[in-house]
Amino acid sequence: MDTLIAHVMADDPFSRLCGAELLGEMAEARGMAPLIMALNDPVLPVRWVAGRALRNLGTQGVESLLSALGDGAVPVRRRGAELLGRTGDSRAVRPLLGALRDGSPEVQLAARWALVGIGESAVESLIAVMGDGDSHVQLSARWVLTRIGRPATDSLFLALRDRDHRIRSHAAA
Repeated sequence: MDTLIAHVMADDPFSRLCGAELLGEMAEARGMAPLIMALNDPVLPVRWVAGRALRNLGTQGVESLLSALGDGAVPVRRRGAELLGRTGDSRAVRPLLGALRDGSPEVQLAARWALVGIGESAVESLIAVMGDGDSHVQLSARWVLTRIGRPATDSLFLALRDRDHRIRSHAAA
């Protein structure tokens, strides 16, 4: 395991690529942190292999991707959000809603598309944040709901009767 971690941190891009691939296959908790760091690798194939490895690790991978949303590097947060959307895991909904407030427009956009990818599981939470005081979050929630489409329609109709005028307003728009 230590050898593979060393490969992920190596100077040679091919070593990093191979190390990330093999760490993903091992599916051990110690390999998650280096894979998250590899999401910020300067070489695109290394980033993609690390992301695929994390996405394919099931529960452990989702937890690692959730932690990537709090990383200091914008590319890591963005890639974490993108990959969470591909998992379809409903545990990602709340953290992705938080990422709508990220200081980076790249991360915000990735979070919006990730919520679209999660789909119906995100609808109730998205309707709830339409009542948020942050107009950017309200508009993002509406944007996501329109792209989810049919599964969100019934909930949007119910939201038209919500007590919060902001939710009613965004549901009507």
